[in-house]
Amino acid sequence: MWGLQGGIGQSTTKTYQTNIKPTFGIQYLTAVAPHLYMGGSVFYENYSLLLTIPPNYILDSVTLDCRYLFLAPKLNVGIGQNEYIHLFFSFGAGVLISGQQTSYFAQRLLSHGVYQGTNYSTESNPDMMNRLITRIGAGITEHIHIGSDLDITLTEEFGYLPSALSKGAGYYTSPYPYSAFRTNYVSLQAGLMSKYRKAKKKVHSENK
Repeated sequence: MWGLQGGIGQSTTKTYQTNIKPTFGIQYLTAVAPHLYMGGSVFYENYSLLLTIPPNYILDSVTLDCRYLFLAPKLNVGIGQNEYIHLFFSFGAGVLISGQQTSYFAQRLLSHGVYQGTNYSTESNPDMMNRLITRIGAGITEHIHIGSDLDITLTEEFGYLPSALSKGAGYYTSPYPYSAFRTNYVSLQAGLMSKYRKAKKKVHSENK
C-alpha cells in the first residue's frame, strides 16, 4: 500500500523559541505477515529555531532555519481485525536541501566608561549546519475507510534526532551549553492511503 500525507510540525525544546512549519511525504508498505508491514518513506521537514544568548555576550541571538529531505525504512503494525489503527517505527537519514544560520550581534560601545550606544550587526553562517543527520520516528496512524481500497489517514508522530542540526551557534557562545542546536520534532498530518487487496477467486459449483 502507498500513501501521501502532509501537515504541520514543530521542534520540541525549552531551550529555543520555535515556529510551526509544513511537513509532507510519501510512503510505501508491503505486508510481510498478518498485521505486519514493512517499507519506507521519503519526507520533508523544516526546523526553525531561535537561540537567545544570556546578557554579557557580544552575540545577542542566533536563528536557524533549515530544510531536510529524509529517507527512512519503516515498520508498521496494524491493530485489530480491521486495522483502523496502525503503530509505526522508522529510522533514517536526512540530507540538508537548504537553510541558513544567522548570528545577531549587539556590541555595547563605551568611551571612558560611559555608554555611547549599541552597534548591531548580523553574520550568516550556512557552513555551520550539518549536511547529514539521523532521525528515529515513532507514531500512530488512524484510518478512515472511504472506499474499497482508499483510506483517509490521520497521523501523529514524534521524531528523535540523535544528530545536532548545527555545529554550533558561533565562536562567542562556547561557554553556553546549548550552542549546537539540538532538538526533537512532533508533527500532525492528514493524507490518503491506497490498500492493494487481492481479488478473491470465485468458486463455481456444478450440479452432477
